[in-house]
Amino acid sequence: MRLKGLTQIQYDYLNDVKHRFIIVSAGRRSRKTLIAKHKTLQVAFNNSDLRIVQAAPTFKQAKKIFWTDLLKMTKPVWMRKPDLTERTVFLKNGTTIELAGLDNPDKIEGSKLDFIHISEFPNCKEHVWAQHVRPMLADTDSYGCAILDGTPEGRNFYYDMALDTCGGRIPKTQPMLGAYGDNEDFPEWALYTWFSSDVLDKKEIAAVKKEVDIQTFKQEYEGSFEDLFDVVYYAFSADNHTTAQYSSGALQTWLCFDFNVNPMTCVINQKLGDGKWYAIKEFVHPSSNTKRTGLMIRDWLVENGFPPWLGLTGDYSGNSDKTSATYTDWIILKDIFPEYKEHRAIVTKSLKNRVNALNSKMQPMEGEPTQFINPKICPELNKGLNRLRVDTSAKRFAFDVGGRVDYSHITDCLDYHAFNVENPLLNRITTTIG
Repeated sequence: MRLKGLTQIQYDYLNDVKHRFIIVSAGRRSRKTLIAKHKTLQVAFNNSDLRIVQAAPTFKQAKKIFWTDLLKMTKPVWMRKPDLTERTVFLKNGTTIELAGLDNPDKIEGSKLDFIHISEFPNCKEHVWAQHVRPMLADTDSYGCAILDGTPEGRNFYYDMALDTCGGRIPKTQPMLGAYGDNEDFPEWALYTWFSSDVLDKKEIAAVKKEVDIQTFKQEYEGSFEDLFDVVYYAFSADNHTTAQYSSGALQTWLCFDFNVNPMTCVINQKLGDGKWYAIKEFVHPSSNTKRTGLMIRDWLVENGFPPWLGLTGDYSGNSDKTSATYTDWIILKDIFPEYKEHRAIVTKSLKNRVNALNSKMQPMEGEPTQFINPKICPELNKGLNRLRVDTSAKRFAFDVGGRVDYSHITDCLDYHAFNVENPLLNRITTTIG
């Protein structure tokens, strides 16, 4: 059961008994699955009467990844011969270890589940964890643990899980040091990652670098969550993260709206004493309307200290009848927020211009960023800025997140502000609506 030559981050991962759920996003052939096998057997040998599952996206993959090693490493403690049909071994202490393909996730249901290791997890279907695996682990009081390892597949649901695990900011991985992430709001979760080069021969890494592009190398051999498509907010990075929170004494406070019914969204963007902008609160309300959302935002502002300077901005089309048959969206908001000092909703039919305006604030050609967000308080905005990409098949500039969740409305809120309020290209334009 001994593993030799582990780096410190790998050793820490092997001996982590604090966390119930561990994500391991590491490069190809970097020992991530091998170490997980040993962690699984430590649990199996040291505890009796457990049900343990080793799983992969398909049953064929599970057999290829686990079966040979499982037989070899458990044979001395067999209670009886393995079930070759179900691919299950029975240990003398009453614990069973079985293989499963998550293309048929119903197979793991029906009885308690104490521990599961899922290899190649990013290749599983998105619903498998929430609908099948996690509920089974919730039925177990003593363990109910999971290891989810794999090489990233772009910025998909696995990326979202890693973001949540790390509190919205995935730590930077260092050669031979790897990276570790956790989050006090999700104390049962942890992330471990390291490079393939920490394990593989230098000549092998050098050969690979000649064969693949830089983004593919980062994803496949550094375990990095790369988006291999055209990222919309390409300038957004961890450099734009902040821990700043709402200030009732901010220089300016703008309510930035996107007038979509499902969801209705708003971001509070504040200009603080350093002259920079900080997105410090988001509102995402499914199946809502302007009045209902506006009243909820007003209540929140009153509770947290109404700001001395308030502005309203968002989509110009809010001046047409959309969410109300009697009043336009902007008239509704002006009734709810009569204290507003300025209202800006400049006409632009160019989505690209709005996006460029925000990108220039997050990563200007010269100088420091001027737009920041608090990922802990604005998780949906953080996901949208990270995940939205261009639909290259469309004839126009369009959003495509490659999934069912459309984050474009929450990001619209912020790029409306970037375009409408302090866009250098519009400094000479004095016309505002209101």
